[in-house]
Amino acid sequence: MQLARRCNNPYFPAELQLVSVEELVKARAIDNSDYLLVEERFAQIGKEIETMPPKTTIAEVHKVRERIDDLILFSMGVGGHAYQIASKTNQLREALISDMREAFSKNPQASATIEEADQFHKQNVRRFYIPVMAQILRERSPIGKENTIPTILSENAETIARVMSVLKEETRLLFQREALELMKEALDQGYIDSELEQKVAALAG
Repeated sequence: MQLARRCNNPYFPAELQLVSVEELVKARAIDNSDYLLVEERFAQIGKEIETMPPKTTIAEVHKVRERIDDLILFSMGVGGHAYQIASKTNQLREALISDMREAFSKNPQASATIEEADQFHKQNVRRFYIPVMAQILRERSPIGKENTIPTILSENAETIARVMSVLKEETRLLFQREALELMKEALDQGYIDSELEQKVAALAG
């Protein structure tokens, strides 16, 4: 039995236009289990920080920071109520980074490593502030790799422009070429996209 359209966008192949009851049930089950996993990881990190000994090496602190970074991205990918945990985890991260800066302020090499890791996280997390990208990049994503471009094209022009702005140049050029080919194929088959010009402009940056 078919329940609903995955999207009303012609860029999806016809066989992917509908979602079955089984697919919906499976997707909801994954979302629920992933949310429970988010809660569990947040609790574990909290306990780990509370029990951290006074004398901790920079390497040990970075391991905790990496798990915090991973949890923020994972939570944003899960979405829904997990956004709240992502926000709490980010506050925890900011406090940890502040403590790290203070504790290792007299160690130039450690300080440089802290700043480098902080900048990398902030650049990476930008992609997860775009809901469709967060869904695509999440663990156990409901969006298959082969459906990445059709999924993004099903969004509005503003979202497409935001996606393009966070892609690396090589990836952006490849995405642009494949997306334009897919749009041309759909148009050749008689589909009409009311936002066609805006989407083409968004792809071009």
